[in-house]
Amino acid sequence: MEDALRRGTPREFDCLDAPVLVKENSAVQSRNDFSIRRVAMVNRANKPLAFLLTLFFLAAVWIAAFNCRYEPLWTIGDWLINYSAGFVRRGLPGEVFLLLSRLLHVSVSRIALVIPALIYGIFLIGVYRLANPLKRNLLWWAMLFSPATIPFIVLNANDIAFRKETLLLAALALFIYLLQRDTRDVTLGCALTIMLVTLTLSHEATIVCFPYFVAAIALVTGSSRRALKVSAIPLIVACGLFGVVSRHPGTPAQARAICQSVHGDWAEIPRGKLYPGMDGENGLCAGSIAWIAEPVSFYEQQRAETRLVPIYAPRIPFAFLPFCIALTLMYRKDKLRFEVGWIAGTALLCLLGSVGLFVVTLDWGRWIYMQAACLLLVTLLAAQRAQSFRLTDEASLMTSRRILLGLATFLYCVTWTFPDSPLPPRHGYFSSVRLMSVRFRARDKRHPLHR
Repeated sequence: MEDALRRGTPREFDCLDAPVLVKENSAVQSRNDFSIRRVAMVNRANKPLAFLLTLFFLAAVWIAAFNCRYEPLWTIGDWLINYSAGFVRRGLPGEVFLLLSRLLHVSVSRIALVIPALIYGIFLIGVYRLANPLKRNLLWWAMLFSPATIPFIVLNANDIAFRKETLLLAALALFIYLLQRDTRDVTLGCALTIMLVTLTLSHEATIVCFPYFVAAIALVTGSSRRALKVSAIPLIVACGLFGVVSRHPGTPAQARAICQSVHGDWAEIPRGKLYPGMDGENGLCAGSIAWIAEPVSFYEQQRAETRLVPIYAPRIPFAFLPFCIALTLMYRKDKLRFEVGWIAGTALLCLLGSVGLFVVTLDWGRWIYMQAACLLLVTLLAAQRAQSFRLTDEASLMTSRRILLGLATFLYCVTWTFPDSPLPPRHGYFSSVRLMSVRFRARDKRHPLHR
């Protein structure tokens, strides 16, 4: 009897558990099918994103190479400020490039072209990693391809290529990668200290965006206390170093010595001209290197003589409009109030910190681009948890409302520019391409880079 019961028990349990097993197998199969569909969706969506980011990268490299050959005064000269005549602000990259030039026996100007291009590539890879898993809705397109974010370099082909804010964007993208790898707090603190010290010694203006690093820690860890704990020492060190850098703005003798160290020609001209160290209209020492010699009063005078508010005031709201809509959506629909609070508070703090830059300098476009690109990274980071940005296999219905919104998004991305400098703003890609073609046809009349 016992043997019979023992033999019958498994069959009875099999019969009882069969529906449960079928349900579990169905659920597992359903999850596997969704995972397969999700991978397929991501793979299909990856192609246009990777293509567009590669296209922008190649266009930016071409612009930088053109500027390196014919107009190196800002895009190359900015990276070549060094310590050849003593400690001076913004001199760390140039000192490293000079050392590499001697070790590799390569022109320092070529190094100042290649390494910033690689740094910009790191930023774009970081954007790709964060944007890749998200749903390609209209906000996604508007944030990525707003004229104030990724296309900024290409649309301002006449004025900019890889400037030192690129170093800030690459550092933030790399730091987010470290956070997502579950790196220990001690390692994060050391890495953040190195990054902030490097940024402060490269360009002191990047300090206004350091709070975005703290926001990234809070978004990944979900803890404000941990974010402040990890970032406290790096921020204190960076602020102390900022005070030191501010006391070494540069002198005319240092600017002349820097120009000679990078094989440029320094020509004395009457003071009061825009470029106090010209070696030709577009010479290597005529831009960033020459301006190192000028006091703050010179910058304030240039700023007072230039009307920037009418140019930028109508465009700043458009630059941040997609992010405002995305944060509102994540706050109200996805209930990500902790994340939205950190991002909005950080953005407001950084904008307030930039007021000093707006008062003294002319490069309002660069500072807004720096803010918008950092905001893009942290918004994409927060969107990883948002249901509104999660990939689904449901097809979107092509309603008239969606078509109109898509057209509006397309026009937003392609019909205007966010100017880098106080030059008259252009209207989208067509004007930028036309301007670049004019510059290319006139290249033989431009002053080439002395090698």
